[in-house]
Formats: sequence, C-alpha cells, structure tokens
Amino acid sequence: MMNRLRYVRFKDYRNVHAKHLSTEATANRFQLEQLKKRSLIRLHGDLVSDFLQSLITNDINHLSQQPAIFSMFLNKAGRVLYDAIIYKTKENTLLVECDARADVDLVKHLKMFRVRKKIDIDVASDLTVWVLFDPDGAKKDIPTDKLVNFQALSNSNDDLIICDDPRVQNLGVRIVAPKDCDILQRLSPQNVSQGNPKDYTIHRYKLGVAEGVDELPHAKCFPLESNCDYLHGVSFHKGCYLGQEFTARTHHTGVIRKRLMPLQLNGQLTDFCSNQIETTDGAVVGKLRGHQQDWGLGLLKVDVALQETSPFILGGSDVYVKGTTYKPFWWPTEAPKLNELKNKEL
Repeated sequence: MMNRLRYVRFKDYRNVHAKHLSTEATANRFQLEQLKKRSLIRLHGDLVSDFLQSLITNDINHLSQQPAIFSMFLNKAGRVLYDAIIYKTKENTLLVECDARADVDLVKHLKMFRVRKKIDIDVASDLTVWVLFDPDGAKKDIPTDKLVNFQALSNSNDDLIICDDPRVQNLGVRIVAPKDCDILQRLSPQNVSQGNPKDYTIHRYKLGVAEGVDELPHAKCFPLESNCDYLHGVSFHKGCYLGQEFTARTHHTGVIRKRLMPLQLNGQLTDFCSNQIETTDGAVVGKLRGHQQDWGLGLLKVDVALQETSPFILGGSDVYVKGTTYKPFWWPTEAPKLNELKNKEL
C-alpha cells in the first residue's frame, strides 16, 4: 500500500527519454504556472469509488490503471454542472479538482447524494494545483515522448502528485502539491521558467479545451458539445449515472452539430462585448465562451465553421474583431452514424 502521493517515478522515465531530450534543446522550454482558479476536494471513505461512479460521466475504475481521469458532473437533464479531474491518492481517498469558484457548491452537491454513506467530503485547502506545459505543444501533434521532460523534475517528489493531463497530453503535466511547497525549486532551473498567468489559458484556447464555470456555464451546456467524449471524459459502457440517459441517446442516435473550437483573432475583445459569432453575411454560427489576447474559444456549428472561407465577426458593431477557426489535431476521426449511412444509400 502506498501512503504517499506519488504516482510517477521519474527515474524510470529518465533512460527512456534521455535520447530524445537534451539540455540544449529543452532550455527554458517548459513553463510552470499555479492554477489559482482551480481547487481540490478531498473524499475519503470505504465506498468513495462506488459513490462517485454514480455521479460522474467517466468510469472511476480507470483509476486502477492511471493516476487521474477527466470527467464531468451533470444534472438530471444531462447538462454540465462541473468539470473535474479526479486523482487517486492513498487507499479510499480521492481528490477532485474543480473550478475554485464552484468548490463549495460541488461539496454541497456531493453531500446531497451521500445520504448515509460514511464518506468525508471537504475542500482540500492545504493543496494547490500547478501545470507544467510546453507553450509550443499546441502547434502540432508533437510525439508524446517529447511533450514532457521528466528529467527536469527532482527525485524527491514523494509529497506530490505528478501526472499527464488526462484530457490531452499536449496540455502538459498536472501537479498537486502542498500549499507551502516551492515547486519551482523542485524543478531543474535550466528547463523550467515561471509562466505568465495568461499563458496557460492561451495554450488551452489554442488546443480548443474549456475549463471552469466561465467557459462551461453551469447547467447551460452539454458534455458532448464541450468535447467531453473527445477528451476521454465519458464512458458509454459503464452503468447508470446522473444525466446518463440524454448523453447516451445523443451519442448513439443524435448528431452533435455544435462543439467547442479554438478561435484565432486579429484583435483583442473586451469583457463587455457581444458573445455572438457571426459570418460576414450576418448569420450566427456560435457563441464566444472565452478570450485572451488574440485567442479565444467558441461553441460553433462544426460543419459551417469548417466550411466557411471568410473570417467570422466577433464583438458586435462596437468592437468588430475578425476570427478564424480550425479543427484541433487531437480530434478523432468519427465514423458516420447509421442514419447518415442510410441517407447516403437513398
């Protein structure tokens, strides 16, 4: 049994990646950023896995093979309440990462369904969330053995959880650390630099990945439109969970016409501008979910967005910023639905 929060043994990776990564090639390559808008909830009890299994979109049993999973909490109508990364720690204890502005609400949500189960649920105020990422990792499909320089990490990380982001490996490495831990001092200084607070948000937008209540509005969006299936965050083979019926029906019989997609802008938007995204003809093709400098994230009609040759118009008449989108390289190639095949035959 492991009593310490350690799930990546970096000395084991050292020989594997040494031939691919040199100090010269990786100097100041990685950026470290504390995710102050993310919080952790600690759940402890003998039935904690079974308890979460009935509330999340993903299969909790995946934690037997990997240190973390991505998932979402839904309401009974199948709409997203919270996005989460779930980490395994010591036996019968799990950590749920969520938006810091929603941690108290998520605790209440979990306690409401706890009923009489002997499970302790509290905000883990003694822990912080960090990310170590390659700013160039969003540009192309970099081989996975070059995404993370495990050599850059010290050998004494027994009090940390360090693992690949379970959504898209190009997002970087997630680190859960004690609040008083100086993470930068634990990393190799020639390979890691302190990132600007906005850098990781831009990195996510380039990859087309949403996070938190601003980009995934509470009870106003759906998991498949938010790419939860593409991000390995939903299981269509596990048993029932809250919101499962609508999600499964949409996956098996429906067509997901809108998805979150990256936006590259030719100017900066204001926080008070219109969130509508339009074509040059004035047709609405989606809504803006977030923006940072010359990058953004939008919920777009996929077919229209990918076929449109002219830039989109964002911000309304007062701001008027043009933007373009693209299909993220990590999106899978979907097989045609049965009803689509029948229509082609006809």
